[in-house]
Amino acid sequence: MGEEELTGRTKPPYFKKIKELVFGGGRINMSNWLDILTEVYGDRASIYLEKELDYPFFKGKTITYRAAMEFVNRIGNALLKQGIGEGDRVVLITSNRVELVFACFAVMKIGAIAVPLNFMFRAPEIKYIVENCGARCVIVDWDVFVLNVKDASFAPSVEKWLIVTRREAPEGFLSLRKLMSEAGGGLAPKEFIPEKIVAILYTSGTTGFPKGALLTNEAFSRTVRREARLAAVLPTSRAQLGVFTLPVAHIMGYIMTISFFAFALPWYFISRFTPEKVLKTIEKHRGTTFVGVPTMYAVLAACGPEKYDLSSIKVWGAAGDAMPVERIRHFKRFGGVHLWKLRIPPLYFEGYGQVETVGITCLKTAWHWRVPKPGSVGRVVRALHHKIVDQNGKTVRRGEVGVLAVKGPRVCRGYWANEEANREAFLDGEWFLTGDLVRADRRGRLYFVDREKDMIKCGGYSIFSKEVEEELKNHPAVAEVGVIGIPDEMKGQIPVAVVSLKPGKKAAEDELVQWGRENIAGYKAPRHVRIVKDMPLGMTFKVDKKELRRLYTEEFREILAGKRRV
Repeated sequence: MGEEELTGRTKPPYFKKIKELVFGGGRINMSNWLDILTEVYGDRASIYLEKELDYPFFKGKTITYRAAMEFVNRIGNALLKQGIGEGDRVVLITSNRVELVFACFAVMKIGAIAVPLNFMFRAPEIKYIVENCGARCVIVDWDVFVLNVKDASFAPSVEKWLIVTRREAPEGFLSLRKLMSEAGGGLAPKEFIPEKIVAILYTSGTTGFPKGALLTNEAFSRTVRREARLAAVLPTSRAQLGVFTLPVAHIMGYIMTISFFAFALPWYFISRFTPEKVLKTIEKHRGTTFVGVPTMYAVLAACGPEKYDLSSIKVWGAAGDAMPVERIRHFKRFGGVHLWKLRIPPLYFEGYGQVETVGITCLKTAWHWRVPKPGSVGRVVRALHHKIVDQNGKTVRRGEVGVLAVKGPRVCRGYWANEEANREAFLDGEWFLTGDLVRADRRGRLYFVDREKDMIKCGGYSIFSKEVEEELKNHPAVAEVGVIGIPDEMKGQIPVAVVSLKPGKKAAEDELVQWGRENIAGYKAPRHVRIVKDMPLGMTFKVDKKELRRLYTEEFREILAGKRRV
């Protein structure tokens, strides 16, 4: 890759060729999809990297479709030679790197089941998941090995430990690099079975152990087929480039990698998010698409995006949490299309979903000068049926708040070895209860109210933590907020808040408590506020309320009981 421009940004293939391969009666699936796309796009660039990859069979920063397929095939053949195959669970936990993407693709291609994990998981969580899913093989890299695994006795049930490193493999581990170098570059895909489980994605609840959502071949394949069809109708030009910095082990990041491949949109992979690097990359390489989480946009906004040339941007995208309307307006000022003296703002889209729906439940878009309705998460995607139900499973009236329930081919087939969770999560055995409290307007748009598990019951009142958090964010010094309920014998729960401040801003805890009383209904206002320097964030930079409860519940209990000075 040159200093001034990215190489390999070539013209798209002919429409006729894509049409023949993509519109062939659902031919594409998670076993053969990369083979088919390689047949179409061949030596067209698919990924650009910050740092050069150096393998005996590949060296460079630009990965074409053909090179990507060779990576996948070599990993698949390496696993097969180690006796890993049909139905075997393979846990993949590495830092945010492109090899993790290829390893997931390879596991699915050989008929095994991919179990990608958040590299932020602690050792006990990793050990539990590895043993819970009965993984025969685990793939790690050096960072995860040093921090969490350390030796092959970490989980005795694992038969094969593979490590991504250029160093000498530790005792008990096999070098994936060496195995790939010895493996062949050709690999025939497995037969397509729509209902076959191809991935288990673990989600962490507020209590208890993580649950493994069972995701099918068809659930993922629908994303591939949709994007490939779009590429046939709206082929990408040589100038288009996505800028990607999401965690690929998270469902959002993984689905975006699949979408970029299928849509034939080459992407520049930034393994670790830093705002300056993202903005400089868009400016230098004329990025046309950026997809991130709202927290990323907040950090980008604080970094002064107006100081950079972002005129090449045609699409801003977000998911993982609701984006404030004002921030959408702010970023739609950058980029767009110029027709003579008329500037058409860039497209903005936002996805809302869960692991259990392969990341997408609702979608909303903002064309031209329009912005979405505040609080709306859009409309449910076509592949899903939905209804909003009360605590008894009865459908609520339009406009009333209830739990969103969905069913369809994108919905998970339950949780791995967890019948209790399956009974709780599925209504009548088929409707998946998302756990999200929503309401619908007369046009079918859904509005996210809160997570059911985060709703606080105080003295008979229902307090939606999300609503209180948004109000507290209106304070000029507040950056991030997490509102949680602390158990109380008299009132059930008491609302409290943990906040972090914007750089250079100052505020006192008592001041924020008073501000809440003046701007939020009395029963909703947090009784106490704790200011912290570093807010615990999850993989997609959302406030980790499970961690907040773990860290601060006892402290707040003591305060509420009068054992400590407020």
